Amino acid sequence: VVDFIDLEMFETRKPEREIRKLQEMGTHVIASHHDFDETPEKTVIRMLLEQINESGADIVKLALMPQCMQDVWNLLEETERFHTRYPNRPVITMSMGALGGISRVAGEFDGSCVSFGAGKTASAPGQLAMGELTEVLDILHESLK
Repeated sequence: VVDFIDLEMFETRKPEREIRKLQEMGTHVIASHHDFDETPEKTVIRMLLEQINESGADIVKLALMPQCMQDVWNLLEETERFHTRYPNRPVITMSMGALGGISRVAGEFDGSCVSFGAGKTASAPGQLAMGELTEVLDILHESLK
């Protein structure tokens, strides 16, 4: 009955085996890494995206906590680089917290295929309310027509 499972890749002993097992059961796997403390350097962001991609998961996901706006720009840049290199591999990235809010609305323009809006309460730091997120995205989409 489950369509997608978000598997924290580096918290699993043998992630590739777990991913295959879940896929064999008919579930799509989002292999993810969350760092609630910081955003690593661009080379490490690139390495994390590559490692997650090599796991065989259906979707690659990376969520990082920025310490400054440059961290946000670095994640968006590496997302775009990844998306250009693997245009058929869905990727989800976001910077968390107040600084990362822009990544939740601009991510799709750099290749991130999903954004998360909060229903009643946020499930992650910096998540916008669903209504606000929808409004901002509608404005951006309309301006591109």
